[in-house]
Amino acid sequence: MKLLFITPSYYPHIGGVEYVVKSVAERFARLGHDVTVLAGEPNADKPREEEVNGVHVIRWPVWSPYEAYHIPRMRSGLFKYLREARRYSMLFTFRRLPQRRFNKPRYT
Repeated sequence: MKLLFITPSYYPHIGGVEYVVKSVAERFARLGHDVTVLAGEPNADKPREEEVNGVHVIRWPVWSPYEAYHIPRMRSGLFKYLREARRYSMLFTFRRLPQRRFNKPRYT
C-alpha cells in the first residue's frame, strides 16, 4: 500500500507526535509498504526530500514551528503535494485537514 502521513514536524524534531509518526511510519515501511511523510520544516527556504529509515520524507518550509499546524499559512506550493495525496491508499493526518477533499474515508 502507498501511505501518506501529513504532520507538523518529523524526526529529528522531538515531541509526542513526532515520535508516534516516526514509529508507525517506520513499522509500515518494514512491512513493505511505500511510506511518505510530508512535514513542516522551520527556517528552510525550499522543499527537501530524503529517505529516513525506509521512509520517504518531504520537508516543507514553514516560517515557524507553530505555522506547520495550519495548512492555509503554509506556502502555496505545498498544495501540489496535497493534490497528489489522492494517489495514496491511505492518508494519516496529524493536523486538521478535510479528508473529503482527498476523497478518502475519515476514521476517528
